[in-house]
Amino acid sequence: MDSTYYHKCVNQINYFKDSSKVNVMFNGKGIGLPYNFNYGGLKAPWYSGMTQGYAISYLLRYYDLTDDETILPIIKKIAFVLISPQEDGGTISTTKEGCTWIEEYPNSTRSKQVLNGFINGLIGLFEYCNFFDNDLKAKQIFNEAYECLKTSLEYYDTPTWSYYNRSNSRLTDGYMRYQIYEMKFLVELFQEPLFDAQMRIWSIMLSDKLKNKRAHKKEFVNPYNSRMVEKMNDSLFYLPVSTQQRVEVDSLQIFNFKSMRECRRYLKGKNQKRIKKISDLAFLCFELPQTDSTDYLKINFNGSNLTTYKITAYKKPERNPRRAKEIKFKKFCNGNQLLLSFPEMDISDLLLKFENKENFSLPATTVDFFNTSKAESPYFGHHISQPFELKKENTYKIGLPVINTDQAVLFYKFTPADKKISDTKWKAINTLNLNDYFTPAKSGKFSFMLVFKRTDPLNFIGNFKINTSLNN
Repeated sequence: MDSTYYHKCVNQINYFKDSSKVNVMFNGKGIGLPYNFNYGGLKAPWYSGMTQGYAISYLLRYYDLTDDETILPIIKKIAFVLISPQEDGGTISTTKEGCTWIEEYPNSTRSKQVLNGFINGLIGLFEYCNFFDNDLKAKQIFNEAYECLKTSLEYYDTPTWSYYNRSNSRLTDGYMRYQIYEMKFLVELFQEPLFDAQMRIWSIMLSDKLKNKRAHKKEFVNPYNSRMVEKMNDSLFYLPVSTQQRVEVDSLQIFNFKSMRECRRYLKGKNQKRIKKISDLAFLCFELPQTDSTDYLKINFNGSNLTTYKITAYKKPERNPRRAKEIKFKKFCNGNQLLLSFPEMDISDLLLKFENKENFSLPATTVDFFNTSKAESPYFGHHISQPFELKKENTYKIGLPVINTDQAVLFYKFTPADKKISDTKWKAINTLNLNDYFTPAKSGKFSFMLVFKRTDPLNFIGNFKINTSLNN
């Protein structure tokens, strides 16, 4: 809603309409956006598939903003150069596997088939095809390039990192973050599981690298990172909340009422006349002199098996607990520790109700409050198995409990028994359904990795279990 950006956008269009700055090509059928300097073995002027595609995306948005139909023929001519062969001055090449690629640096021998530039060109071509749906050649090139991307992703990865291009140039940290964002956009655009899987693999690579150096610097914070799970107990793993998300509370008062009457008198501001020592009902509420929000808490109780209790969470009413508004929450009981995740609210507004068939005493020993919006949480969590020796053509059951998340992807990788599994890379094409059967095509060492979207502090992962072969 700032008009200065509108005028900047309109003024930029003058460049595309200025024949002294852009180059008319292919006997008037194409317009190239020239780089008028030598670069990487390329002689000026040269044209980039990334730039041609990015310009298409830009100009289609300009048209949507202004309805300026004079720009439409220019868009078509920019696309003509984009989909023409690099040998003729366009940007389309063929990979050594024989599929169609959009080149960021056409005809370059130093930087062949740059991945991030290809993706930008592909997005521009996709948007062009959606708008000019009668351009059959452009649609054919897009379909070929889209399939080429899916089959080529694995060629850009090593076991620990990724390449910038097919000339095996090393990818910088910043470019890795950029490719993750690009892959996220492709997932949103095409709903392709392969792109989602690749985004998860790169997120793990980046996190593993940055946790050892420069991770504290703001410029290297990546919201789409991943983090290795930690052990919760003998059977579960989880991602603990960050210490930066902890709410430091002063002068906290904890009230534990053993009856509806006691709770009601408290809400009305009256003194307690009768204290019941033991009951089958308890209300737990908190008082702070200041306002602090929370959406996750840990409570430790004194020697209680919390799995036998019915627990309900409410937003505290003004006077009567019977009129309390129940809130949705997730819980997990770890021995005598209770973990609760719920919509963000003020600490003093939280009211917890405990019920048991038998009378009980439930004294809280420690309470820790957290606000998960206070600091960035990892977007993914991952859990990697130890190597398993599996035999060719035997069928195995891959057991892995997943709690509170249905957005998980299970990967596998293989190496012969005489080689290190760490020297093998994860591939987006190598995925399995959770808790499904698996029949190896070769005998050797297999490792499995679960990557889940971290939607809640109460996302839990179990231990990997590989059942004995079913058809020995």
